[in-house]
Amino acid sequence: MKPEDFIRIIRERIIQEDLQSYSELLLTPISNVTDPDWKAIIPLYKELSDDQKKAFLKFVRLIEVNTVAHFLGILDGSSYFNESGDTFVLKIEGTEQQINGDLLDTLWQIEEDEQ
Repeated sequence: MKPEDFIRIIRERIIQEDLQSYSELLLTPISNVTDPDWKAIIPLYKELSDDQKKAFLKFVRLIEVNTVAHFLGILDGSSYFNESGDTFVLKIEGTEQQINGDLLDTLWQIEEDEQ
Protein backbone atom coordinates (compact mmCIF):
# COMPACT_ATOMS: atom_id res chain seq x y z
CA MET A 1 0.00 0.00 0.00
CA LYS A 2 1.30 3.41 -0.93
CA PRO A 3 1.10 6.28 1.58
CA GLU A 4 -1.37 8.07 -0.74
CA ASP A 5 -3.69 5.05 -0.66
CA PHE A 6 -3.47 4.91 3.13
CA ILE A 7 -4.38 8.60 3.40
CA ARG A 8 -7.28 8.25 0.95
CA ILE A 9 -8.67 5.40 3.05
CA ILE A 10 -8.22 7.43 6.25
CA ARG A 11 -9.99 10.41 4.67
CA GLU A 12 -12.87 8.25 3.47
CA ARG A 13 -13.34 6.26 6.67
CA ILE A 14 -12.56 8.80 9.37
CA ILE A 15 -13.42 12.15 7.83
CA GLN A 16 -16.05 11.64 5.15
CA GLU A 17 -17.98 8.71 6.64
CA ASP A 18 -17.98 10.25 10.12
CA LEU A 19 -19.15 13.58 8.73
CA GLN A 20 -21.98 11.79 6.94
CA SER A 21 -22.92 10.06 10.20
CA TYR A 22 -22.89 13.36 12.07
CA SER A 23 -25.03 14.96 9.38
CA GLU A 24 -27.58 12.17 9.70
CA LEU A 25 -27.55 12.25 13.50
CA LEU A 26 -28.21 15.98 13.47
CA LEU A 27 -31.46 15.26 11.61
CA THR A 28 -32.59 12.61 14.11
CA PRO A 29 -35.84 13.39 15.91
CA ILE A 30 -34.93 14.49 19.41
CA SER A 31 -37.30 11.88 20.88
CA ASN A 32 -35.04 9.13 19.45
CA VAL A 33 -31.86 10.50 21.03
CA THR A 34 -30.48 9.29 24.35
CA ASP A 35 -26.98 10.80 24.37
CA PRO A 36 -27.06 14.07 26.34
CA ASP A 37 -24.51 15.80 24.11
CA TRP A 38 -26.55 15.06 20.99
CA LYS A 39 -29.75 16.05 22.80
CA ALA A 40 -28.16 19.44 23.43
CA ILE A 41 -26.84 20.08 19.93
CA ILE A 42 -29.70 18.81 17.75
CA PRO A 43 -32.17 21.58 18.70
CA LEU A 44 -29.46 24.20 18.15
CA TYR A 45 -28.61 22.76 14.75
CA LYS A 46 -32.25 22.68 13.68
CA GLU A 47 -32.55 26.41 14.43
CA LEU A 48 -29.79 27.27 11.96
CA SER A 49 -30.47 28.49 8.44
CA ASP A 50 -29.40 26.25 5.56
CA ASP A 51 -26.26 28.36 5.04
CA GLN A 52 -25.45 28.20 8.74
CA LYS A 53 -25.92 24.41 8.72
CA LYS A 54 -23.47 24.14 5.82
CA ALA A 55 -20.99 26.34 7.67
CA PHE A 56 -21.44 24.27 10.84
CA LEU A 57 -20.74 21.02 8.99
CA LYS A 58 -17.71 22.59 7.28
CA PHE A 59 -16.43 23.49 10.73
CA VAL A 60 -17.00 19.93 11.99
CA ARG A 61 -15.07 18.66 8.96
CA LEU A 62 -12.25 21.12 9.71
CA ILE A 63 -12.03 19.74 13.25
CA GLU A 64 -11.91 16.19 11.88
CA VAL A 65 -9.19 17.04 9.36
CA ASN A 66 -7.10 18.85 11.97
CA THR A 67 -7.43 15.95 14.42
CA VAL A 68 -6.34 13.43 11.78
CA ALA A 69 -3.52 15.78 10.75
CA HIS A 70 -2.25 16.01 14.31
CA PHE A 71 -2.26 12.23 14.63
CA LEU A 72 -0.46 11.82 11.30
CA GLY A 73 2.13 14.34 12.47
CA ILE A 74 2.78 12.11 15.48
CA LEU A 75 3.14 9.05 13.23
CA ASP A 76 5.48 10.97 10.91
CA GLY A 77 7.62 12.27 13.75
CA SER A 78 6.93 15.95 13.04
CA SER A 79 4.91 16.19 16.29
CA TYR A 80 5.51 14.48 19.60
CA PHE A 81 3.08 13.42 22.24
CA ASN A 82 5.53 12.77 25.04
CA GLU A 83 8.69 14.31 26.39
CA SER A 84 10.94 11.47 25.28
CA GLY A 85 10.22 12.22 21.61
CA ASP A 86 9.38 8.63 20.73
CA THR A 87 9.05 8.03 17.00
CA PHE A 88 7.04 5.44 15.13
CA VAL A 89 7.52 3.24 12.13
CA LEU A 90 4.30 2.33 10.33
CA LYS A 91 4.71 -0.72 8.11
CA ILE A 92 2.42 -2.92 6.08
CA GLU A 93 2.08 -6.23 7.91
CA GLY A 94 4.31 -8.90 6.43
CA THR A 95 6.53 -6.40 4.61
CA GLU A 96 9.30 -3.99 5.42
CA GLN A 97 7.54 -1.19 3.52
CA GLN A 98 7.43 1.87 5.77
CA ILE A 99 4.59 4.21 4.85
CA ASN A 100 4.94 6.97 7.40
CA GLY A 101 7.28 9.91 7.17
CA ASP A 102 5.26 12.12 4.84
CA LEU A 103 1.68 11.18 5.72
CA LEU A 104 0.83 14.66 6.97
CA ASP A 105 2.14 16.32 3.81
CA THR A 106 0.22 13.77 1.75
CA LEU A 107 -2.99 14.59 3.62
CA TRP A 108 -2.54 18.33 3.04
CA GLN A 109 -1.82 17.76 -0.65
CA ILE A 110 -4.89 15.58 -1.14
CA GLU A 111 -7.04 18.03 0.81
CA GLU A 112 -5.79 20.87 -1.38
CA ASP A 113 -6.34 18.90 -4.58
CA GLU A 114 -9.87 17.87 -3.57
CA GLN A 115 -11.05 21.37 -2.65
